[in-house]
Amino acid sequence: VSDWTLRAIPTTEGPAALLRNYLTTFWDVCSTCGSYEDSNLESALINLVSAALLGKDEQPLFESNSMRMHFRNIRQVVIKNLDQQELDADFVAEKLGISKSYMFMVMNAAGTTLRRFILEQRLERVRLLLSDPAVSHKTITELAFSIGFQDLSHFSKRFTENYGKSPRAYKINALRALKSH
Repeated sequence: VSDWTLRAIPTTEGPAALLRNYLTTFWDVCSTCGSYEDSNLESALINLVSAALLGKDEQPLFESNSMRMHFRNIRQVVIKNLDQQELDADFVAEKLGISKSYMFMVMNAAGTTLRRFILEQRLERVRLLLSDPAVSHKTITELAFSIGFQDLSHFSKRFTENYGKSPRAYKINALRALKSH
């Protein structure tokens, strides 16, 4: 088991590539393990997936469990509805049955605003799609619009600010890196 957990995987491929590699290896290894080892591998895999999906930067410290729970719920609603163009404070507050002022207080405690959080989540989703060979046939415009962006120049500018490359350059580099491995 320690052999496959120490394999180097280029971090430029992102969390999706890491998860894909580890899931494939996990299934290969499980066929030769006993039930105790399977349990340990499953636990490690669940921790890996959780860490990749949540990310350490997305775990702000809150003064109360209630705020932490509401932040998780806000995050969940945002992630599930990134494709909705009407995704905004009214939409999220209504889905969760909380006031907008309380939601803004939770987001403030998380060190961000709802608008910024939605933008970051959309950018990250498009970034992952740009490096996914399964959707490489789709244009950058199609991907951006499918994730709720309404203005391509706004998307392109924000993407470049966040990731240091234009969406086109990012897609080319990511897909080229996948082909070379």
